[in-house]
Amino acid sequence: MYTHYETNRLILEICPPKWCYEVLRFYQDNRHIFEPYDPAYPERYYTAEYQYTTLQYEWKTFQEEKNIRFYLFEKKQPGRIIGTISFGNIIRGFLNSAVIGYKLDHRCQHRGYAFEALQKGIEIMFYEMKLHRITAYIIPDNIPSIKLIQRLYFTYEGTAREYALIHGKWMDHCQYSLINHL
Repeated sequence: MYTHYETNRLILEICPPKWCYEVLRFYQDNRHIFEPYDPAYPERYYTAEYQYTTLQYEWKTFQEEKNIRFYLFEKKQPGRIIGTISFGNIIRGFLNSAVIGYKLDHRCQHRGYAFEALQKGIEIMFYEMKLHRITAYIIPDNIPSIKLIQRLYFTYEGTAREYALIHGKWMDHCQYSLINHL
């Protein structure tokens, strides 16, 4: 598996720790749209030091094939992060599965970037990593995310009751999956 991939309009890159300031900018600029769907983060989350440590951890878990996070860049502006796609909780063996996640800068939404990046990421997970199953968990009122995952042919499997603690409240999530039949 590589650390750099491209689509027609995007670059997908596993970023080294030196990108911590750009990662921090991305999260700060989009805090207002990400936080309603994310767990509560410590205030230090919005520091370069925290992001540096996170990028070190992401590199380590990428090498171990446990978690993979690609940062997204427009080819026409390759120095600015516009999103992330991740494949976490990678389990090998009889499950051979991962959980998908994604975020996109509020200024870049409704351009098909998330769809384009996720298509490439899924291709990598199924054809290079040979995963069998990818699962998505989405808060039921996150309609744009549900529509996106459905466009990618994920199948609704039901409700994962009280799946995640979001800002002090256990929240149900819709569970979707995509199976690699190759």
